Amino acid sequence: KHSRSRSKSINNNNHQKDHKCNVCKKWCIDPKDFKTNFLSCSYCNHSYHKKCIVHPNQFQNSLSFPSCSRIQNRLNTKLSNQCSSNDKQTELLIEYVDDNKYELTNYIYDDENEPIYYDPHSKKLTTQLFHTQNVDDDETQIWRRWKCRKVKYKGALYHIGDAIEIRNERKRENEPKTNVAIIKDIYIYDEPNTLPVFVIFWYWRENELKDFLR
Repeated sequence: KHSRSRSKSINNNNHQKDHKCNVCKKWCIDPKDFKTNFLSCSYCNHSYHKKCIVHPNQFQNSLSFPSCSRIQNRLNTKLSNQCSSNDKQTELLIEYVDDNKYELTNYIYDDENEPIYYDPHSKKLTTQLFHTQNVDDDETQIWRRWKCRKVKYKGALYHIGDAIEIRNERKRENEPKTNVAIIKDIYIYDEPNTLPVFVIFWYWRENELKDFLR
């Protein structure tokens, strides 16, 4: 399940700019974070956290600044404030590298801003849903969701079937710091600012299973 977002899409806005700070090397969280807390160079694809540079307010009326040489680094690093070369690959938060989308599902939002999914190929079910929700199909925004087999997130390529390690919010000291899961499905959306969703299932490490069976 995901919630509606209202800011501009990260894939349509500043798409040729890095979504990672050239100073602290941390990624933006989402499109809203990038728009609010980052500035980008006008001449190259470098971007910067506003908190990582001196006097960011001098560029407050723009999402960009004249050049990297105008930036003073607020952190104690050996960063060279030089623009990147033209052949430097832009570092995007999300890259859709799989053109083979499948299992299309449409969705609308109900009065509580929760998505309702339905099969667009079934006219009967669509009519029933729109009638139940009292929906005017000429005025209601209909969004689309697909499955895909791989997606690139923060520079790492994820496939269906990959094992991933996820940080665990430990409630007890003896709980593991991470859990391991398998990617079962990857969902992508045409709604602006909606990040891909991974459907996962957990599995036991050998030592965790032994402890559980004691």
